[in-house]
Amino acid sequence: MKLTQEKISEIALANDIIDVISNYIQVKQRGKSYLALCPFHPDKNPSLNISREKQVYHCFACGASGNVFIFLQNYEKITFAEAAEKLAARAGISLVFKGYDTSTEISKLLEINKAAAKYYNKNLIPLFEPIEQANKKISKFKEYSDKKRRKKGNESFDGSVFINEYEFVREYVKKRNIKKQTINKFGIGYALKKWNGLLSYFISEEPFTKEDIEKAGLVVKAHIDLSLDTKEKKVQTTDSLIDLSPNDKPNLNEKSSKEDKKYRYYDRFRGRLMFPVFNETGKVVAFGGRVLYEDDTLGKYINSPETKIYSKSKILYGLNFAKESIKSQDYVILVEGYMDLIALSQAGINNVVASSGTALTEEQVKLISRYTRNIVLMYDADLAGIKAAKRGIELILSEGLELTVVSLPEGEDPDSLINKEGKDKFIMFLEQRKSIISFITSLYEKNNLLDTPEGKIEMIKEIINFISFIPDKLRRAFLIKEIANTYNIYESDLRDELDNALSKNKKSVGSESFAKEIKTIKAHKIQRKTPLEELELLEIFVNGTRDAIEYIENNLEFDMISDKDIYNIMLVLMNEYLNEGKIEVFKALNMLNEEQAKILAKVSVPPYELSAVGNTSKIEITVMGSKSQINYLQWSKDLVKRLKIKSLERRKEVAKSEGVEPDLLIEIQKQINSLIKQNKN
Repeated sequence: MKLTQEKISEIALANDIIDVISNYIQVKQRGKSYLALCPFHPDKNPSLNISREKQVYHCFACGASGNVFIFLQNYEKITFAEAAEKLAARAGISLVFKGYDTSTEISKLLEINKAAAKYYNKNLIPLFEPIEQANKKISKFKEYSDKKRRKKGNESFDGSVFINEYEFVREYVKKRNIKKQTINKFGIGYALKKWNGLLSYFISEEPFTKEDIEKAGLVVKAHIDLSLDTKEKKVQTTDSLIDLSPNDKPNLNEKSSKEDKKYRYYDRFRGRLMFPVFNETGKVVAFGGRVLYEDDTLGKYINSPETKIYSKSKILYGLNFAKESIKSQDYVILVEGYMDLIALSQAGINNVVASSGTALTEEQVKLISRYTRNIVLMYDADLAGIKAAKRGIELILSEGLELTVVSLPEGEDPDSLINKEGKDKFIMFLEQRKSIISFITSLYEKNNLLDTPEGKIEMIKEIINFISFIPDKLRRAFLIKEIANTYNIYESDLRDELDNALSKNKKSVGSESFAKEIKTIKAHKIQRKTPLEELELLEIFVNGTRDAIEYIENNLEFDMISDKDIYNIMLVLMNEYLNEGKIEVFKALNMLNEEQAKILAKVSVPPYELSAVGNTSKIEITVMGSKSQINYLQWSKDLVKRLKIKSLERRKEVAKSEGVEPDLLIEIQKQINSLIKQNKN
């Protein structure tokens, strides 16, 4: 279903372009303008200009332009509908596609995750109370739950089993030194070692269906083979991530409705310490579960599957807690696991995010770059660890970010180190962090791998590969020179090796794709030859006073416009002014094609440069400055005359080419001369 213009406007008005773009890249204010490094081409000096007043952006280097929808489409490589859906969800606006309310589904998934987090967390509430007191609470909960379940015909709650689990979990949490305030801050919880612990809770306490809970990734739908005898019945899940331990089989004979006979829903997370995963705004979008019981058939960690609200490659664990600290300290510590981050936070080190044990992605690196350009890597600090993190390191370097690495003692991770040695010792290691090149060199030296030419060659090739991902050409040259001097190697040989690496590296500045991008930027600058007067027309309509706009509306004839794109833009702007009594650029952009949107955005965003107009030196056209001195009405009167002159000159050229009577040419020239004379006067 196509969105109405009213709905598009509602979404746009609820999503300030500065706020939205600031969630993706660093934006700095300069006067009334906002500047940023353009994310759509390799940008060293901020060339992306954003106007809060007009709600548009324009890059004066590559020409990228648009409104909040277009930015999201291009940045995340998604469709307009997907961008509208994301922005609507961000603003809490109901959005209907084909009769289905997508924002309601997103809200429902968020509510389900919120309720699940509360349930898991409540399972840990008695941890810091005396065991006798905790057991009383559990018994009361058992009585309450049994009443609920009897009403629904469900099985009884086994409180004694939970008491035993509780004691086990208490010991585990104590062993890992997880404090009560930490559990509260991060919403840490526990998933009972039952097939339907969460599911039973939801059915009795929450207004969600099994299908809803499955969409949130919290339960799994399993098929039961009814062709077998009861003892031989098998469960086939639709999802490989569910725990199917042979030591804990589900009840295949529980009562069910006729239509449910072939299927059962079971908890995805069972017998696990639960870590809610938050998005940037602090909403629970997923979970990670750490198994607490010795069982070789179970994975140590499992995570929620991809859902409408969760994409693992686009989330960094703990960012919602860390972003302000990252901004203030201007660097981020990147760790692997949940417990690494939690241990550091517990010690008062808050500028930390975790990749959750997976390879770092391009989206996650871009996410970090919104808050800082300095990353401290704290993964396994050995050669194997560096090779495992190689792709992530390449992505960090290719974004032009500063990367340093902390070398921890062998066998230690951030969690174990800070719990054993304390914060001061940890800070000491942190302050000894090295550049990626120095770190690799020290690793090879430490492992006695530089005693042979082969070892040195391997190390230098590894270093040059990383250098090839650095966008800054001068920095690459400096590092190559440094290696040549350190190891007494001809610089030309190292440059040859770098060229080979660059040719393989499609994301580097020296790559073919980058060369094409530079050509595109140059082409953007030189190919467009829109008549200046027609750009002025847009400038007046976008930024001018009401009397100037109305003068143009009453005196402009559309055949005065020669550029087809300007013609279409003016039709949209004129129509909007006649219907709304004002012009809102962000609305107009949605009704234009890509090239037209670029033109309109460019004249809407300062600093837009217009040279002195014709021979009307009294009209002041400012560059990078205030427009308070501009007499827009006088400008519009002058402009209409000049557009008429240009139109008559084009008409005269056409008449000449068609061989018309000389009298007609003379008449056209008289009209031109008359207008020129009026302008002089």
